[in-house]
Amino acid sequence: MIKLLVCCAAFTFACYHFSWLPSRRLANASYVIWMCFLCIFDTLSIFVLVFFVGCLYLSIPAVCRNQSDVQWNWIFGSCLWTSINKHGLLYFLLSNVITGMVNMTVATKTLNASTSLVILVTYSFLGSLPFAIRSADL
Repeated sequence: MIKLLVCCAAFTFACYHFSWLPSRRLANASYVIWMCFLCIFDTLSIFVLVFFVGCLYLSIPAVCRNQSDVQWNWIFGSCLWTSINKHGLLYFLLSNVITGMVNMTVATKTLNASTSLVILVTYSFLGSLPFAIRSADL
């Protein structure tokens, strides 16, 4: 996995060096390799994080472990998280509809970084709003 990560990183940097930039719309080879690099890097990062959290968890005395479990349960046991996990297809379809509306109404290639960030935050809010309302009713 490390060798694949290094190969993907080398290919990605070579593509940038020769100005063959990745394009999501064209799905060219540099984009595919770039996505492979990011996925492998994220997977390895999660493995490292889980390893260190596991080592830290084992080094904590048993008295403190219950507090840690409560914190993790609060994060991953929330109503919003549970609602989105129960209705994954609906969340996916709603996200695609919102993405389509944004792409039809806004020229996304001409936006600066701050406007793009505002659109992303609004997109996340609108995507989670129905599930937050639904989970509040439960």
